[in-house]
Amino acid sequence: MKVTYLGPVAECADHPAIQEMPVSDLPASSFLVEVAPDAGVDGELIEGDVLVGDENRIAEYGDVVLACDECDEMRAYHSHRIGGYLRLVPMGGGQAVPATSLDCVGVVVRRARNPANDIQQETPTMAITLAEAFEPWYRMSTWHTRGPNNDKTFYRCCYEFFQVHGGRAGAEEFREHLRDVIPRRGDGNWLELHEEKLGEYASDFEVIFLYLSDTGQISSRNS
Repeated sequence: MKVTYLGPVAECADHPAIQEMPVSDLPASSFLVEVAPDAGVDGELIEGDVLVGDENRIAEYGDVVLACDECDEMRAYHSHRIGGYLRLVPMGGGQAVPATSLDCVGVVVRRARNPANDIQQETPTMAITLAEAFEPWYRMSTWHTRGPNNDKTFYRCCYEFFQVHGGRAGAEEFREHLRDVIPRRGDGNWLELHEEKLGEYASDFEVIFLYLSDTGQISSRNS
């Protein structure tokens, strides 16, 4: 589960998520991070949550630890002690790794939910639905390369999505929501090539809907 560094607590006093959180007792080694959008909106931590980390706190069993991986991306982990060794399990899923193999930045001492997450909207629900339906496609390392295998997987995802949801999202919705969940490169960059290919597949998304609708394989765009 990726997190974004916001800065020392003293420099982030205006952040809406910590307005009702007592921070005067926090040490100078405290800092804020925000949970990234790929965390989703269901679970122990969700997108937009703000965590207070302490650089000087020693990780113990059962802590939430903030550490940078081999790509220098900061992530949240659960700590587990096995014998004399501390292992970190990625929150959101993944294989446990020795704490010594990562650059541990701090231990979470407080957390707060971003007030914006309390507002119920239809768009995030659609985003999650699209992300789940098309994960078999965009998790392919070659998703941005046109070819029979990629296109076949994409078509199957479209077919299954439209069968269930009736195609209630168009090309623009598809591109907007999938842009946030498709994995970036190791350095976190989003290439112009990726944007171009995502646009092409977004157009295909609409074309496939029209084909399935015209051939009677789905009944209605709003069904």
